[in-house]
Amino acid sequence: MDFLITELTPEQRTQLQVSERAMLALRTSMTAAKRNCFYWDWSTSGLQPCLVSVGKPIETTLLPSAGRDLEMIRTSQRQRFDSARHTLHQAMTDHDQAVDANQQLQLGNAEPMAVAILNALQEVDVLKFHRVIGTHALFAYESAAGVSFDSSSTATQDIDLLWNRQSKIEFRTAMNLYQSEISMIEVLRKADPTFRRNEENKESAVNDDSFAVDFLREDDNPKPELKDRQVVSMSDADQDILPVVAQDSEKFMQGQIFEKVVISYRGDMALMPTVDPVIFAHFKQGMSKSASRDTMKTLRDATQAEAVVHLLNRGLLKSALSPEAIRAYQVEGLNIPA
Repeated sequence: MDFLITELTPEQRTQLQVSERAMLALRTSMTAAKRNCFYWDWSTSGLQPCLVSVGKPIETTLLPSAGRDLEMIRTSQRQRFDSARHTLHQAMTDHDQAVDANQQLQLGNAEPMAVAILNALQEVDVLKFHRVIGTHALFAYESAAGVSFDSSSTATQDIDLLWNRQSKIEFRTAMNLYQSEISMIEVLRKADPTFRRNEENKESAVNDDSFAVDFLREDDNPKPELKDRQVVSMSDADQDILPVVAQDSEKFMQGQIFEKVVISYRGDMALMPTVDPVIFAHFKQGMSKSASRDTMKTLRDATQAEAVVHLLNRGLLKSALSPEAIRAYQVEGLNIPA
């Protein structure tokens, strides 16, 4: 196999586990901090004592009523507020220490910009509506398997994100809860302020360093002849991203989301949702046989598929699919569990 795979050292494996715990703890604590982002303070309404929220986007007043103990409510919420802030601060400290240790141990190969993009999507709470497909998925698989892929085989200047078009309402709600009428371009600018839509390929955004983010979507129209006629924007903002239909998108959305912490070569990290490794191998093997695809790309597709199959056969990488589902994908060289 031309794809170089190196198993992590025991020290790197231990640090990978520490990083995963730190990243998951940070996500949990950020969610709790958002939920408890305010506390109550005493005020007056007319001649009545009341509680007024501090920290909410829109101030709320709580008036006294029968059976309502305002002091108990104030004290209880203040304790939750203080506890959430303390937990978040500790999680951020643990996260930063993990990043430093990752860099010292040379743990991680992912492109820092890809990690920053995933974290920007997570901040806005819309990462859950996407799955990473293409070469970048390999970084989730190497993390899960406890190995390191040869960086020359995984180097890429773009990341492909498959948007769950079927959850458009929930997606738009999450975007607007974060910031009214925010666009996907604005979300990407949290990772790099130079991101802009590629006007030649409006499903893509590109920054000044030529790193591209390509957005694809599920096919929500069963009539193939109508696919290219649909124009779907990711927001109501002008000149936002217009994702294109991904080939075999229904296959990518099958099975559970495969989510792992990925680490960049600078040590920073993010949660990456992607597709089951069996689906990835199936897709890459199919692309490797495409007559219309560049020869260098087909060779790379075949090598990447072989690497994932190798990890699956060794038991270092696990599929969540049933044996029947795995068999249906007809992945060449894959040992199917009984």
